[in-house]
Amino acid sequence: MLRALEGAGLLGRTGAYGAEGPLVLHEPEDHFALDHINEYGDWRLFAILESHDLTPPKDMEAVPASVRAHSALLRTMARAGRLEGFDAAHAVRLAQADPDAVLALATWIEACGRKPGTKN
Repeated sequence: MLRALEGAGLLGRTGAYGAEGPLVLHEPEDHFALDHINEYGDWRLFAILESHDLTPPKDMEAVPASVRAHSALLRTMARAGRLEGFDAAHAVRLAQADPDAVLALATWIEACGRKPGTKN
């Protein structure tokens, strides 16, 4: 997933879209992925990813709801392989308008990706 986020230019972006915080909030799994890439992967990709702050927020509840929502949507789309050509600013605007709806959309996309026989 980190590779998909990096490929879409979404890592390390803060405030670039008028959001109240980072474009993508990192989760503990990102540290494990970075360690795996360091040990088994491409050193060039590791160097790129290492340059981004992959530290998860200390207090997730202190992060504005809209930031949590657009981050969840972008991370879910990265896992589903659907970030190419997606306008991240659109996700931010949606999340600012209705964070609950964006979280529901992220949950729905993730659920579709887990069901056998569904189109992603």
